Amino acid sequence: MKNIYAYYESLQANDQAVEFSKANLWKDSWTRAGWNPVMLNSSHAQISPQRIKLQKKLLQTYPLLEKTKNESIEVIQLRYNRLCAIHAAGGGWVSDYDVLNYGFTPSIADAYETNSFVLNGNPACVMYLSKEICNAALQRILNEDLIEDGVIKYEKEIFHPFFNLDVDSLEHIQDIKLMQEKFSKKFAPII
Repeated sequence: MKNIYAYYESLQANDQAVEFSKANLWKDSWTRAGWNPVMLNSSHAQISPQRIKLQKKLLQTYPLLEKTKNESIEVIQLRYNRLCAIHAAGGGWVSDYDVLNYGFTPSIADAYETNSFVLNGNPACVMYLSKEICNAALQRILNEDLIEDGVIKYEKEIFHPFFNLDVDSLEHIQDIKLMQEKFSKKFAPII
């Protein structure tokens, strides 16, 4: 069974009950499509040997950002911690935990793994990253400027080339009520 990873890190600004509900819907939808969902967290990110260097760079970079155009340091670190966690896991498929899967199966995913990078959404919500790509991306982050026009770069600007994954069976839904509604319409309740 192929793993699909998501990354979760608690943010004070987020209602944890809502975030856990999203994560549970994410897990159910990916399990029903034949995947083994694995939730990564900051303890996984800490395993990556590049994490400390990356944290230092982000802390040095953050004061230089135009604050009105950027997210909080916690949100920026969370996005880059996700890369460290998938690196520590050995690479593979990763999605945001608010991406519902309506039928994107591991066998469909196999065809996309020949590409160096798969991205859907802005910022990234579904990606395939090999361990080698994670290593190369982390080196690029550490060696290049992370700011462009006063704004910190997103994952898609770090990885080039990238290939758009246009799959109707994946839906990125940030609103929990809409996520629950769409999930309940697509899937019969588990008895």
